[in-house]
Amino acid sequence: KAAEEEAARLKAEEEERQNKEAQIGSIAERLLSACAIGAPAAPSGGVGTEDNVFGNMRVASTAAAAASGAADLADECAVSAIARGMGAHVANLRVQEHACQALLGLLPCADTKEWQGITCGQTRQALVAKFTSLAARGVIAALLQAMSTHRDSATVVCEAGNILRILARSDDNVQAIGAAGGINRFIEAMGVHAADSRVQVQTCKALFNLTCSNAGKDNRHALVTGGAI
Repeated sequence: KAAEEEAARLKAEEEERQNKEAQIGSIAERLLSACAIGAPAAPSGGVGTEDNVFGNMRVASTAAAAASGAADLADECAVSAIARGMGAHVANLRVQEHACQALLGLLPCADTKEWQGITCGQTRQALVAKFTSLAARGVIAALLQAMSTHRDSATVVCEAGNILRILARSDDNVQAIGAAGGINRFIEAMGVHAADSRVQVQTCKALFNLTCSNAGKDNRHALVTGGAI
């Protein structure tokens, strides 16, 4: 009987997970369509009103999620939509810049001092879980692709690197970023922008978060073998 109950519990959890993913996917697609950024064939010179294409994503996602009865998933819907938009318009520098700015606005405790000021263990755990959940929306791959495609843009490198640094407060994300080749992206950025202090500082901060914990063991190895020293 215990085995049957466990199997039923696992089945219910999987059904709930699939329902959540379906809700997020549906809302994200609607957001992309509303922003006119869902078509991969859009010209690289401009996509809709590109200056504001992601600017009100949180507001739009909150309204869409509430209408769908999934208000608690609003941020995840917005992040998913932004990541898909970045993937659909990899070559568009301005879309990547504005997407990074929008993503930063969706991250809780983006400010380091604010993060360091959180002393409640339960609050920290909840935030770490949030970072992990948001990163699972395809953000890591989108950001690393942006850093690669627009390696000559100090703005994209800094903003994408800053978001990855924040996400790396989660051990799961530390491993995911490393597995996706994140260490090499940061090493490359330091080489391309050797004279830019902003890039150097942001990269060092990100690499610290990616290598300082036990979860970053493989990343430390990649740091050394990648020529960072």
